[in-house]
Amino acid sequence: MKKVLKFVSLALCIAVFCGIFAACGQTEEPSQTAAGGEEVSDAPDDGSSYVFTVATRAAEGDLVSSTVTWFADEISARTEGRVTLDIQYNGVLCAQGTEFEALESGICDIAVASLSSNASRWPSLGWVIVPGLFSTYMEQYECLKAVEEAGYIDEELATNNVKVLWWQPAECFNFALTDKKVETLDDLKGLKIGYAGGSDIANVLSAVGAMPVGTNAADFYLNLSTGVLEGFVNPARYMYDAQFYEVVDYMPIGITCGGSNNSVYMNADKFNEMPADLQEIFLEVCDEAAQHFLDTAEELYSDEYDLLTENGCECYELDQSVIDEYNAICQELADTWVQNQHDAGNTNAAEIVDLVIETAASLR
Repeated sequence: MKKVLKFVSLALCIAVFCGIFAACGQTEEPSQTAAGGEEVSDAPDDGSSYVFTVATRAAEGDLVSSTVTWFADEISARTEGRVTLDIQYNGVLCAQGTEFEALESGICDIAVASLSSNASRWPSLGWVIVPGLFSTYMEQYECLKAVEEAGYIDEELATNNVKVLWWQPAECFNFALTDKKVETLDDLKGLKIGYAGGSDIANVLSAVGAMPVGTNAADFYLNLSTGVLEGFVNPARYMYDAQFYEVVDYMPIGITCGGSNNSVYMNADKFNEMPADLQEIFLEVCDEAAQHFLDTAEELYSDEYDLLTENGCECYELDQSVIDEYNAICQELADTWVQNQHDAGNTNAAEIVDLVIETAASLR
């Protein structure tokens, strides 16, 4: 498989020069609507080939980028080489938070972008980092799909001139503690809990009585091992992969601190350069890529609590009454988000949160 990937990468590097000149000079044509509601071009198919440059800050083989690599192989095969991707890993083309500027300027045609790092461009998706609205990456995925399908981000898609190719939600942030087993919210009071996110996480930590400590992610391990921190919040799989089970002892399951995602977006003009037949194939493979991502994530995340427990960090379920109490606190934070959005002119915020809560609840 590695030999095949190396061969494909070499072929893509050669193809990029040919594809750029082949795609140059094409003018955008009026679009028509295909089955499923997606707009497709009615430009005549003249047999042209297309090379699209992809920017991701993740390394090759990382969960964030692995589905893009799969997509590149699949779309090339399904279009008989007429559509190929030149994937630039490790943030070569753009830094975190600048992905949409890179799409606008033509530095790349497709980008794997952090939603939280580009929050100002997506006010209708700001609920993703509000704690308590969903508790798993799968719930987040279905909520994103529901909000998109309901049309709540249509204006933002148009403003940013992008298409969402597929959503890639990350795990929610779990609590992990060094010495104290938390079984009620009162047990969190006064604990110094590290976080590397924004104000939403700090707000929920304060709301449950903990002491939020903004911390550089690179300093978590040392600060936990020396007692500077008594706990921190981060995704469970990250904690296992980075061997935090060496410095934390307990992880309560059932309360989380919001989430993030690194989804895949495409410059809408670049998408519309393709004729209708290629667009339809492209969108079909995008749907399959979404499922590929979810399957890969399920395989990666399925045993994370067992692995942490086996290595010395006890993962345990909280009583439902404690979870309900925590979710009530988070609902107050969601109400604050809705009010802030309403004040900023987003009158759909309350409807969006209601849809998110309803969608997440339907999966439990």
